[in-house]
Amino acid sequence: MVADAFGVYRGWCRAAPSCLEYNPRGVPEGPLDIAALSCSVCRCSPQQHVIAEPTGYNPWSEKHVNARKAYDERLLSNTERAQVRKAKGDAEYRSRNYKKAYEHYTIALESTPDSHLLLANRCQAYLQVGRVELALADAQRALALAPDWAKGHYRL
Repeated sequence: MVADAFGVYRGWCRAAPSCLEYNPRGVPEGPLDIAALSCSVCRCSPQQHVIAEPTGYNPWSEKHVNARKAYDERLLSNTERAQVRKAKGDAEYRSRNYKKAYEHYTIALESTPDSHLLLANRCQAYLQVGRVELALADAQRALALAPDWAKGHYRL
């Protein structure tokens, strides 16, 4: 593990969670040379990387994996990933950005494909942008998954 220009050891990157350790691109040639301070792996500044211990740093330790979950959805379980994407889709829908909303719902459905709630939400977002055929398919599938669900009948 290499210390940055400030003598601080840095671990995984908040902006690029696949970068697990800070490695400077080079040695600064002067006080204005900040390009040499950026990480050689992700090109981020040292401040984007979390501060780590100089010895015993393990990016796969439970402590670091749990901290990275806030920045990297790939580390979440399928249900957690679906909940995060559903919340993002709901926020986009409330702000009337329907295209982004159905994109988030689609990603959530990749994690939990049998969620009638996600299908119904995506159906409503599709209706808002005029994609009626896709909305009908989602409504029919949601109704097949939950036949006694009243909102599914309404959307159909």
